[in-house]
Amino acid sequence: AGSAAAATHPSGRVTMSGSLVPAAERAHPAGTVSAKSTVSFQLSLKLRNAAGAKAFAIAVSTPRSKQFHHYLTDAQWVAKYGPTRAEVSAAERWLRSEGITVGSVAKDRLFISAHGSASKVEKAFGVQLGMFKVTGHTLRLAKSALSIPRSMAGTITGAVGVSQAVESTSLSSTAAAATASPKDSEPGPPAGFANPEPCSNYWGQKTDTA
Repeated sequence: AGSAAAATHPSGRVTMSGSLVPAAERAHPAGTVSAKSTVSFQLSLKLRNAAGAKAFAIAVSTPRSKQFHHYLTDAQWVAKYGPTRAEVSAAERWLRSEGITVGSVAKDRLFISAHGSASKVEKAFGVQLGMFKVTGHTLRLAKSALSIPRSMAGTITGAVGVSQAVESTSLSSTAAAATASPKDSEPGPPAGFANPEPCSNYWGQKTDTA
C-alpha cells in the first residue's frame, strides 16, 4: 500500500510513504524470492478530490447535515471524484512499459489489477523482495519503501499486494501508512492474506445479507 510522498530520489523517483513494512515484520528473513515467480498486486489511483470526497462522505452520513442521505449514484461518484480515464490510461502505459501485465480496472477506476515477474515488479517499484517469517507465516515483503517515477506521483497512490500481509499484522501496517500518508490522500484497502483486494469495487456492489 502507501501514498506518493513529496520526497524524491536522486533518480527522480518518488517514495510511496507508508509502503515500508514495519521493521518488526522484517526481522526474520526466510529466503529469497525467485526472479521468475509471479507477483500479483493492485495499483491504487488517486481520487480526483480526496478532501472533497471525505467531506461529502461525512456530510451525507451526518443527520444534521443538509446533505444527509442525499447520496450520489455510482456514476455521479466516479464523475466527481474518481480518477479520470486519462489517468487510468497513463498508469496502464507505465505498467506495460515496465513489462507488467495489466488486468481489470475497478468500475470506480480506483484500482488496476496487474501481475508480473518478481524481477520486473522489483524494477518497477525500485525495491528488492525477500521472504520473511511473520507470526508463523512465510510472507513476501519489500525490503524498502516502494517508489515510482515522479511523473506518476500525481496519479498513483499505492500498490497493494507487492508485500504480502496477514490479518494479525494489518493493524501495525495500516497504522504506519495512516501516520505517514499526506492529509489529502485516501486510505487504501485493509490488509488481508496475500495479495488482498478491496471488499467491493464500488458502493453497493456487494451487500451483506446475513
